[in-house]
Amino acid sequence: MIGDGSAVLEHEVNLNDDDVGQKNDSGRNLLEEDDDVRSPQRASLEAAIADDDEQDAMRNAFTNGAPVSRLVLSESRPVEVAASSPSDEDAPLSGTISVSIRNYEKRGEGINAYVVYLLVTEVQGVTGYTRDHYEVWRRFSDFLGLHEKLAEKLAGRGIVLPHPPEKSITALTKTKTADAGSTKDVAATRKRLLERYMSRLVSHGSLRSDCDVRDYLMMEVELPKATNTSTLSSAGMKRMFKSVGEAFSKIAVHMEEGDRWFEQMQSQTDEQEEAMKRMHGISESLVNTRRELAAIGETFSKSLSLLASCEESTALARCLSHLTECEETIGAVWERQSDKDTQELAEAIGEYVSLFNSLKAAFAERHRVWQNWQTAQQNITKKREQKTRLELAGKTDKAAVLRAETEEAVQKADALEVQFGRISDEIKREYGKFESTRKRDLKAIIVRFLETLKQSQEELLKAWQRFAPETAVIPV
Repeated sequence: MIGDGSAVLEHEVNLNDDDVGQKNDSGRNLLEEDDDVRSPQRASLEAAIADDDEQDAMRNAFTNGAPVSRLVLSESRPVEVAASSPSDEDAPLSGTISVSIRNYEKRGEGINAYVVYLLVTEVQGVTGYTRDHYEVWRRFSDFLGLHEKLAEKLAGRGIVLPHPPEKSITALTKTKTADAGSTKDVAATRKRLLERYMSRLVSHGSLRSDCDVRDYLMMEVELPKATNTSTLSSAGMKRMFKSVGEAFSKIAVHMEEGDRWFEQMQSQTDEQEEAMKRMHGISESLVNTRRELAAIGETFSKSLSLLASCEESTALARCLSHLTECEETIGAVWERQSDKDTQELAEAIGEYVSLFNSLKAAFAERHRVWQNWQTAQQNITKKREQKTRLELAGKTDKAAVLRAETEEAVQKADALEVQFGRISDEIKREYGKFESTRKRDLKAIIVRFLETLKQSQEELLKAWQRFAPETAVIPV
């Protein structure tokens, strides 16, 4: 529609349209209107027909019971479109697949030292896997390389991709040193985190049969070393600057959210992530406190042992000796409880903190697609304005070139519109699965924590009950 020397792009958006190459009605109108200048009577007639069609579409949407959301396009009035249901459930997964890390070992010496992990996969009835048992050795950078491949491949699809544990300077230093104890601590921690990562990966319906995931689990040969996953690398710096640039772009370009579901879920995700981060910090503080209790109990038991050895009263010395054993038992209980809290509470909550980051990344990717869509629409408007000026100036040859470019721009905008609809639908499905899994996992985490805490308290009670009779024989 051309009016007052400016071009306005206005069309109905169908988020469920899967035909990328097909132009919508508004795209055809844009091209048809460029062929000649319409008469006022024809313009009025087409405007009336468009209004009638829009009213019919609205009545059909309400008649069919479909929820309606408002999507505001740049330089156009709001258009009513039927929104898809956010609670679509995927079909149940066929077959079972489980991944575990059975062992790890250090290879190399000095600066060339690294740790490899034995990845064991058990498969039953999953498409693409030819055997039911696989064993492969993978180093830590291989896991990071797999994540980079999946992130690059699945960008723009809205899939919530789990994150492997990140590299750190501290872990790198401990791995390169000759201290076997430090290397063992780092390897054991990474073993648990990598096992969580792979289990989360193969439990996703779209990822368990991915060719890169299958090759990673099935190929017994040593993979080429991933170079972009180093702790200090140019690729890491590029990723950091890219994330900063995307953050500034999101702030600078405000998205007029037309789907209220996304507005509510993004706000809810931010609140849940903040609560999960606080819970993660509290769980780590709890672990550190119990480790301090274990260390203090050990120190106290040694002091009691020295005191018992120099006590002249035999009965009191015997009582102090039993108290030493009791304190040693209590310290060992707190040490075991701190280890269990680390594995089953702090690490599990930390995993969900990273999953919330992945979920927010999916929302950010949707925002990026929307920005590209708006840019494409603005590009159409500019090209139509340029073509109109050329036609008025009588430069028909250049106007014909711009007409072809406008058609190509309309097709690009239609493709981005379809991509925006697809990523929106995929995020809704992913969010539904994420929420159901999160509730189930958090319940299991809390139940396991309470069970281990109950067991520890019972052990503490038994330790004090064994010591109590010794106090009765102390002479007063």
